[in-house]
Amino acid sequence: MGKGYTKSELYTTTWGPANPNAASNNTHNKDNVMRVRKFIEAVIEYTGVKQVNVIGHSMGVTLARKALKGGQATDHSGSTYDVGPSLKDKVKTFVGLAGANYGLVACWTATSIPTCNTKDGFFPGAVSSSGPSVFLKEINTNSGA
Repeated sequence: MGKGYTKSELYTTTWGPANPNAASNNTHNKDNVMRVRKFIEAVIEYTGVKQVNVIGHSMGVTLARKALKGGQATDHSGSTYDVGPSLKDKVKTFVGLAGANYGLVACWTATSIPTCNTKDGFFPGAVSSSGPSVFLKEINTNSGA
């Protein structure tokens, strides 16, 4: 608000349980990706603006990147789903704070922990040919947003 925004121009959400004790169970699953996607779409529709600024923190960075990029995704169940078309033309500015865009070092040998899994987790790859996770590899390709 100190930068001139009004309360009616600021929207915020959380995508998960907001329980730090359950953080190791969080993944980039379909429910989480689509919750962020639907929120962004709802803000655009409700406000009628052409573009929004999106700020994400931690896992919210990688979830928002996929929500905005759109396209196909795979979650830990192995099923694929369609996120929808790219929203890149509807985003003026994207700010990602402390996002693990290429995985977490702590996940290098901990793939049995849900948040570190090799499909929709933060697995960085044990060697360059084994990672990162399917989700991270997809959001870091140049196709789409």
